[in-house]
Amino acid sequence: MKKVNLLFALAIVLTAFVMTNCSKNEPFDPTSVVGISISTPPTKAAYYEGEDLDLSGMIVELQLNNSSTKKVSFKDFDGYDLTTEPENGTRLTKESSNTITIKQNDTGQTTAQNITFNTVTDIDGNVYRLVKIGDQVWMRENLKTTKFQNGDVIGTTNPATLDISGETEPEYEWAYNGDESNVDTYGRLYTQYVAMDSRNVCPEGFRVPQGRDFSTLISYLQSNGYNYDKSTDANKLGKAIAAKTNWDSYTYLEGPGNNPETNNSSGFTGLPSGDRINSDKIFLGMGGLTYWWTVDVRNGAGVGFRVQNVSEEAEIIFDGDVNSAAPIRCIKE
Repeated sequence: MKKVNLLFALAIVLTAFVMTNCSKNEPFDPTSVVGISISTPPTKAAYYEGEDLDLSGMIVELQLNNSSTKKVSFKDFDGYDLTTEPENGTRLTKESSNTITIKQNDTGQTTAQNITFNTVTDIDGNVYRLVKIGDQVWMRENLKTTKFQNGDVIGTTNPATLDISGETEPEYEWAYNGDESNVDTYGRLYTQYVAMDSRNVCPEGFRVPQGRDFSTLISYLQSNGYNYDKSTDANKLGKAIAAKTNWDSYTYLEGPGNNPETNNSSGFTGLPSGDRINSDKIFLGMGGLTYWWTVDVRNGAGVGFRVQNVSEEAEIIFDGDVNSAAPIRCIKE
């Protein structure tokens, strides 16, 4: 009798095991999904432009038509016909949305996950998006502030074309042509003495670049195939640095004004902001060139970084007039 009872008990256990195992091995019916939600957001939530989307760590919860739920990790999305837009690993740019859409393709059920783009704010409250290029993090826009980091005001002139060549180490800022409506797009133009001032015109945690910072940028882009023709043997980076918009149309094949939709592969977004030429007391070059100050001076001349419509290069130049004015693009310390 005991033997019969033991066999009966074993049979029950075996039956339960088989039923449980079969239940676990039942194929998932993708048409049973009636809803989807985020259970756990991705581990990485904030990005610099230029970084790749990383959805690892994300878990979604599927609501099924039998009132049950199923949690699915990102690594298992394929098995549940779940896709994302944009896809994991997509390089994020200034055009990228801050919303990731997750879709169950058989039923069309969707949900969304927001991501954040890192920004920095200057002393005047202007907010700037940031771009990561290689190991460097740059402001993606030209500086707009009228103050140093400690709150000290940077002067300007009236008229905007006033000759300041007789001044010693003049520190001024201007909107292009004295027109404040240009600032939102192009930033302000500063004499190099502002760029060199130890009070730091850049936001906290950022600084005016040195020439070697631009050399590092050039080296990274050139060696990684950002030249307009994908070569790596010469500097043909003008289009990679230049923005896709605001450049005057120009016939020079390799310049940013020719087929501008192919510009800005680096994400640097260099707009043709022009500059202020003190010797001629004029503003010049908007639409055709941009030039960013460094803190460096060589033989009395300012060192800067230039992109222009008539050249294929993004070049460091060593003949800037320290009394003239150009944009500043800050780099993360």
